[in-house]
Amino acid sequence: MKKNWIWIGVIGIVAIVFISYLFLNNRQTPAGTLSKETVSPDLEQKTEAILYFSTTADQDMNRDGLSFAVFIDSAGKTDLLKMNGLELGSVYASDDTLFMEDRNKVFLLNPDGMETFDMETEEHTGEVTGYQDGLFYSVNNSGFTEDGGYQSNIRVGNQDGFDTIHVPYYLHMSGIADGELFMVTGEPEDISLQRMPLEKEVDIEKVASLGELGERLGLSSILKNNGKFYLLMSDTEKLTAAIYEVDEQTGDSKAVPFLTYSDADDYRLRIPFNLRNASSIHDGIFYYVDGLGEVHRFNTKTGEAEPSFQIEGIEENSPYMAEQTFFKEGDLYVFRYDAPSESHVIDTYDLSTGKRTKEQHVSGLEEMYQLVKKKGKRVAAYDFFVR
Repeated sequence: MKKNWIWIGVIGIVAIVFISYLFLNNRQTPAGTLSKETVSPDLEQKTEAILYFSTTADQDMNRDGLSFAVFIDSAGKTDLLKMNGLELGSVYASDDTLFMEDRNKVFLLNPDGMETFDMETEEHTGEVTGYQDGLFYSVNNSGFTEDGGYQSNIRVGNQDGFDTIHVPYYLHMSGIADGELFMVTGEPEDISLQRMPLEKEVDIEKVASLGELGERLGLSSILKNNGKFYLLMSDTEKLTAAIYEVDEQTGDSKAVPFLTYSDADDYRLRIPFNLRNASSIHDGIFYYVDGLGEVHRFNTKTGEAEPSFQIEGIEENSPYMAEQTFFKEGDLYVFRYDAPSESHVIDTYDLSTGKRTKEQHVSGLEEMYQLVKKKGKRVAAYDFFVR
């Protein structure tokens, strides 16, 4: 009889511990999830890289989409800031400030803490982001206007506030450099490369005509180097891609064949992880990363393609849709899911040699995925910035 009471007591204690665990576990917010009030004063300084995840626009129809800015320190540990959704939204960083955005807000994080700015115009599809002379610029392919026209919006500002610049075009491609926005706009029968200073007064100048759009699609941001613009565009009918080189002064342009796809499936699989971070020019070499992790190279001085190299560990059927790339000086940073270790990593590649020089494991993202799953949503990575 005495033994029975002992066993009953043991079972009771186990039951209490188990119920308490479930209760506390359900009450806790995901570890590391931040709000404006709980952000650490030193978060900006210890952040080495930022990722941006969001639901797609169709999941935000009822204004219940969500996004996350993921702050990563030198040890690969993460903190999460939950925001509203913005498909193809962006993150950026200056020397002392981190920039994040969602559908209707802009967030700035500096050593003094977090500031939030409400935006009058809601955005739905991000384009490119930049920083110039103390101001952040975020370009969005916004949508149709009430009078049947089209409008793209540029959010511009800093800790003193943000304004919106309205550009009356749909952007087929875009890029930012030297305080200007470059864009491919126009009707399908006649598109052109245009430029405008990133200023409140919209002053748009045509650089060059690019002819009929046809089946061409942009594969990366517009780049500028040594007085020339470089536009990488695919032809989905011919299953090829060419680099369009446009002279800044004369407007003369030429198309240089660059890639050939074996079939439609090969083209689809090779669509880049992130158009805005898919290419870069370093020491006269144009680098482009496709969706299978192959890094293609084009010598802008000789006009010839150079041997490519392969990013290791890219999975065709990644379970997280999390792959991202970022170019910085002579390095390529790759965020990916690593199947063997069942974790996420950031790899660093030397562009000149094509060799991986560092592998950094990233922890803490499961909390984000669990929260998203509880809400019946799914998120994908849309941006990546390394300081």
